[in-house]
Amino acid sequence: MSKADALGWQRASPLAVVFFIGRIVQAIVKNAVQSLAPLAAFLVAYRGDVKSMITIIATVATVALIVSAVLRYWFFRFRIEDEQIRIREGVVRKKQLDIKFDRIQGVNTEQNFIFRIFNLFTVRFDTAGSAGEEGYLPAVRQSLAEDLQSRLRLRTPVVEAEDEAQAVEDASPEKTLLRLGLGDMVRIGLADRRALLVFAFLGPVFEQMGEQTQRAIADYAETAAGQLAAFGYWAGVMVVVGFVLFILILLAGFSIIAAVLRYHDFQLSFADNRLRAVGGLLTRHENTMRTGKVQVFRARQGLVMRMFGRFKLSASQAASGKTPTNKTFTVPVADLAFTERLHRLIFDEEGRRLSVRPDDARFLRMSPMWFRSRVLQWTLPPAMVIVLLTLATGDLAPLRMLLFVPLTVLLTYQAWSRFGYLYDEDGLVRRSGLFGWRVDAFLFRKVQRITIKQSPFQRRRGVATLRMYLASGSVRLPYIDARTATELRDYILFKVESSQRAWH
Repeated sequence: MSKADALGWQRASPLAVVFFIGRIVQAIVKNAVQSLAPLAAFLVAYRGDVKSMITIIATVATVALIVSAVLRYWFFRFRIEDEQIRIREGVVRKKQLDIKFDRIQGVNTEQNFIFRIFNLFTVRFDTAGSAGEEGYLPAVRQSLAEDLQSRLRLRTPVVEAEDEAQAVEDASPEKTLLRLGLGDMVRIGLADRRALLVFAFLGPVFEQMGEQTQRAIADYAETAAGQLAAFGYWAGVMVVVGFVLFILILLAGFSIIAAVLRYHDFQLSFADNRLRAVGGLLTRHENTMRTGKVQVFRARQGLVMRMFGRFKLSASQAASGKTPTNKTFTVPVADLAFTERLHRLIFDEEGRRLSVRPDDARFLRMSPMWFRSRVLQWTLPPAMVIVLLTLATGDLAPLRMLLFVPLTVLLTYQAWSRFGYLYDEDGLVRRSGLFGWRVDAFLFRKVQRITIKQSPFQRRRGVATLRMYLASGSVRLPYIDARTATELRDYILFKVESSQRAWH
């Protein structure tokens, strides 16, 4: 009997109750409408003392939350065997999960500030064929987390005591590839568009304010407007501009703080064909991914990142379902030199002639027919509606709306000029973007399906749309030469059938 089997069924630390409280709260927030709508309706209809009722409801909810978390912890068991991990959970609805070590693609860990005090970790498993994490072990010892990571890294189901020293000796040392500092946190925060979502909450918050509060704000605004009028027009403009800048700086500050919380002391390392990223201030996140599992390597550069000369990198691995979010390995910010270095590291000896530099002169453009078709599609129907409206009403004012036509033409041309692709004997890179860049690179042998489509218009012009399906999504090349599309399809199918290496 192995050492793993001798341990039998185990419990997590009692501090796992904190983990289960977090999961319950997340579920409530995720389904806020269904969860809180009956409560809101009850409070609206209730005619008694609302404050007392809210206090009672909050107390009952807190007790129920703690009791539920304690029960989930009590009925949670796990067992580590030679070839698999067994997990049992559920209070009323029982569930047993058997996870084979062969199916585990990544062992990721998290450590919030409470677990950090007691040196405990939450271990999450990414498995082949699932859209996200399939199993987890909350509040376990560091030694157990490291043992599970070691098993996956060494690609052996179990490490016996007498073989452990030799296995560690044979493993290559971990090499740090990238470390992010405070300046990188600022770049990540300024480039994060999610800060603008704060505006979405301003309307509902204002609607929930009392009538007296809204009247006070209106009176203050009216008084301030009168005072500004005394200083003149330009003084009022400067105050408004200053207020807008203050809001933007405030949003940027929140975004930078969020970046620090998520990526503080971010470190990317590499060993034994495996990438490992660790970062976070209050909660330390550790994610791993084997380079052989990568389906698509992607580099993004929005307008802000372009100003800084940086990219956001991601590597997607095989996943099923519509939301393979947890199957993506992310590097939040990197320069172009590191982007090329990581691309070569992931693809190893394959695709040596591929380039993820957006300015590479070898990129081939799509046919100009793509530009013409998009301009006609996006400008002709609305322009005809505007002209017909003008003729029907006799009012020339709607003709001003035709100014969108040259703007649409310019933006479409910009998108077409950035749309391109290049390939070698092993893989392909697609480039796209409007004001920034997006570069997707993949290997031919990982393509699972490929299609060629032609509309009647495309057929007359001798162009086609080539779409390549991988385990993490698809890559589309519209309006390329039909002969090139056919040759690429045949060659890719040849590479898939002749390759002896795994696609995942």
